[in-house]
Amino acid sequence: QFMVINALAAAAVGHLLGLSATEIKVGLETFEPAWGRMNILETAGGIHVIDDTYNANPDSMKAAITTLRSLRANNQSVFVAGDMLELGAQAESLHRQVGAWAATADINKLLVTGDYADAVAAGAKDAGMKSENIFTGSQEKILNILKGSLNPGDWVLVKGSRGARMETIVEGLKEWAGMKQD
Repeated sequence: QFMVINALAAAAVGHLLGLSATEIKVGLETFEPAWGRMNILETAGGIHVIDDTYNANPDSMKAAITTLRSLRANNQSVFVAGDMLELGAQAESLHRQVGAWAATADINKLLVTGDYADAVAAGAKDAGMKSENIFTGSQEKILNILKGSLNPGDWVLVKGSRGARMETIVEGLKEWAGMKQD
């Protein structure tokens, strides 16, 4: 949804600058987001990975979860969450809220790593997500769980603050599953 708003704003600016509708359409179709900002990757095996690893805060986490829910259609959705940094005294409760959002968005699996992994997991469980669909651990453990549970058509969102280095999981998935060649 937030990417649509950005696209509409870009189209409006293009129109004001005198670009034709065709030029605006081509520009929007060829747009590639900056690294780690809602990049949608498709593996050779048909798994969709949303790389949103550049940064995270409560609002962007909620927006990303909403995007995952809307993109997955009838396929499995997996949210891999890392820490949100620089939240101060509210860090624990805000991480619990992220887990609750994942649960209420009917995300199928929640995999969490970092110092606040237990808070995210508790928030999801308290909001109704089944314990067997919640996993916590190191990035290596999370990557191994993903490798053993993903199927063609699945959607995986990987998100966390820059300092959480969640791109390590994205790179691991790309190495394991291979990338689709256009």
